[in-house]
Amino acid sequence: MTLERTTDQSGPATMTIFFSPDPESSTKRLERGSATGSLVNDKLKTIDMKHRDETEILAEFLKITNGEEVIASEEDKLKLQESEQQSAQTEQDKTRSRLDLEAKRSEKRLLEQARHAVGGLRM
Repeated sequence: MTLERTTDQSGPATMTIFFSPDPESSTKRLERGSATGSLVNDKLKTIDMKHRDETEILAEFLKITNGEEVIASEEDKLKLQESEQQSAQTEQDKTRSRLDLEAKRSEKRLLEQARHAVGGLRM
């Protein structure tokens, strides 16, 4: 099964799912950059996602693909929580670094202005 996603917001909100009896052929089409390739012996299903809740979309996806929802284990939940905490820390670090850099640049500008002011007084 291959899913292809676009970022075009003006287009239709459709999830197109391509099924292939041969996993090798799907992989080769992806490597060539086209999941649509030759649909001979392939199965094509679409899900209209416009104005639909993610639970509805997931339910239809699972029905079409004969899939089943996997409930996250406690270990997976812990890893996800750690990842979210790390992302939050990264954002804080980025903000602190940006503020530090802005302060250094501001200090450098002030020193440069002071040098020019002192140089003008000497003449």
